[in-house]
Amino acid sequence: MTKKCIGCGAVLQYTYPSIEGYVKKEVYEKSQYCERCFKIKHYGKLDVLEIKKDFLSMMRDIRNTNAGIIYLIDILSLSNTNSEYLKLLGNNDIVLLTKKDILPKSVKDKKVIKYFKENFKTSANVMVISSVKKYNIDLLFKELDKKPKTYYVVGSTNSGKSTFINALVNSIGRKGNITTSALPNTTTEYIKIKINDKLSIIDTPGFIEKNTIYNYITIDKIKEIISKKEIKPKIMQTKSGFTVIVDDLLRIDNIGKEKANLIFYMNNNMKFTKVKITTKDDLKSLPKKNITTDGKTDIVINGLGFIKITTKSNLVVYTLDEDIISTRNKMI
Repeated sequence: MTKKCIGCGAVLQYTYPSIEGYVKKEVYEKSQYCERCFKIKHYGKLDVLEIKKDFLSMMRDIRNTNAGIIYLIDILSLSNTNSEYLKLLGNNDIVLLTKKDILPKSVKDKKVIKYFKENFKTSANVMVISSVKKYNIDLLFKELDKKPKTYYVVGSTNSGKSTFINALVNSIGRKGNITTSALPNTTTEYIKIKINDKLSIIDTPGFIEKNTIYNYITIDKIKEIISKKEIKPKIMQTKSGFTVIVDDLLRIDNIGKEKANLIFYMNNNMKFTKVKITTKDDLKSLPKKNITTDGKTDIVINGLGFIKITTKSNLVVYTLDEDIISTRNKMI
């Protein structure tokens, strides 16, 4: 009889240690988790597996079934790259803007939802949630229970899919078992969870976007930059000829004639340094992008967070790859 890991969905096996689903032969019969998920759950450790999933194809395959889609988007990394996936959603699908607990409490749901609908055209229902704080999970369950069916839960790595499903399961008094981690590729296969007689949820492997900072940093660095508590926006005013350097990941030069007002929505534990452009060459060898803003723009560094620009500015942004830099209309 085939056994599957209740954490990631991989078929349990004791033959190949480097392949997903591995457990030691002597514990195979009593194991519920693969060795990888057991380490994540109990020790916070992760052995990285290379999992390649074509997310767009997966979305299209799901669209050809009678199932609905719940698409999770990390609210900090909301960008135009989400648009092609949103085109596949319909009236009976749901978009969840996750990690509301990370945004300042002053940011209201209605404002975020209005912004999303105006800037990212979709006919799907839109909600703001925090799986960690169980925020709006009960409200979502009531919405799902109105039209009982099967829903596939999809999203990029670190969008919080497994945490969300566990929170949803917990909201009805059951214990969630899906492996959750602040690291990519935790779920390796589809995992079906029967919520009740009429409603089922299917967790899917997270896809790693091409344009994300996670592709260029170590696992330890990923742990460092992911925000786990409410962000206190970091306000940095830079005169012409000054730069802001964030850790060893990001540099923003003000090459305009006026002051630039930059508000960072990123992990507060990172180091922010402001100096004259001419006194530090740090990170200037990295890929760059010139950005001219009208004072109503966010600069998104996918996976890291975003910077709200509230002044007309002429900036040069350096980071690990220019394709992870994008702009959008100001959200907050």
